Amino acid sequence: LEALPASPVREHFDLIQQLTDADDVATLVKQITPIKTEDKWLSRAAGTLAAGSPTAMQLIVRQLKATRQMSLAEVFRSELNLSVQAACKGEFAEGIRALLIDKDREPKWHSADVAAVETEWLDSFFEPLWAEGQHPLNDL
Repeated sequence: LEALPASPVREHFDLIQQLTDADDVATLVKQITPIKTEDKWLSRAAGTLAAGSPTAMQLIVRQLKATRQMSLAEVFRSELNLSVQAACKGEFAEGIRALLIDKDREPKWHSADVAAVETEWLDSFFEPLWAEGQHPLNDL
């Protein structure tokens, strides 16, 4: 067997724990994005977070909390619903436009920062798209 490469997550575990110890998403982002380091992995992660969709960051944290006690099948169903909602609401398309189509790298996100993301907007991503028993992954 070949040895697996070193894990950057394992290597930076203590720092990651420290940076992600926050009561809300806005604080979490404020703790991670200003990192200045020679470590390319950490710098890239902080830069990606700073440039990414504020809605996406809120959704990721909320989805992780919501699915913590779910079965794998329930998580897959939840992820599919969230992914389709994200595609329908334009946030994903805006990221693609800014990065790959117009290549201006200036996405016009729904919200300017994570603190400005409205609860109602986030809630809308979790509204079921399929009636009870009609989810495409219902048979998992």
